[in-house]
Amino acid sequence: MGDYQTMFLILSVIILFVGMWHTRRMKNWIHFSYTSESNQGWDGVVKTRGRFAVIEGKRFKLLPQYSVTRQYTKGFSSFFPTKITHYDFVWNSDFPIDHKTGKPAMVSPEVEHVIDQESALRELAGSQRQSLSSRAKVTGLEKFMPIIMIVVVLAVVWVGYSVYQMQANDKITQQAIIDIYQTFNKMGVPVGK
Repeated sequence: MGDYQTMFLILSVIILFVGMWHTRRMKNWIHFSYTSESNQGWDGVVKTRGRFAVIEGKRFKLLPQYSVTRQYTKGFSSFFPTKITHYDFVWNSDFPIDHKTGKPAMVSPEVEHVIDQESALRELAGSQRQSLSSRAKVTGLEKFMPIIMIVVVLAVVWVGYSVYQMQANDKITQQAIIDIYQTFNKMGVPVGK
């Protein structure tokens, strides 16, 4: 019984570790609703690129005042619900839909110029920060996460198989002992008394 509890504990720790990693990874993603030119709509998740997101090959500007924070519960996130930023987009505007009016956000050319300058500065700062921390990323845990997960899954499978084999061997040993007792009892030599 203890082997099952150990295996369950190991599996629970692995699932918790993967869930924390997945939740952390989702912080750089947004959830979006998009309506295309053919009036087809769909939802999705896309990684942000600075202050932009690319959907259907088109860059959309991400303006925080038009975002909504929601619980994302699809895919692996159904086990670990994650708060994620949500935007609504439509094909004929680079800006998200204003939830108050239901129409694409209206931004003056001056404000759009400031937004473009801010995003350019953020991208420049991000690229400089990335070049400075490239050594840290090379040795980072995220780079080796797929390999670690494969090793962990193989270890769990091996432990499960070993436990199954031990139980099968125990049953064979018990049956052999029962057969020996029965053989001695048939011969008239009582065993164990």
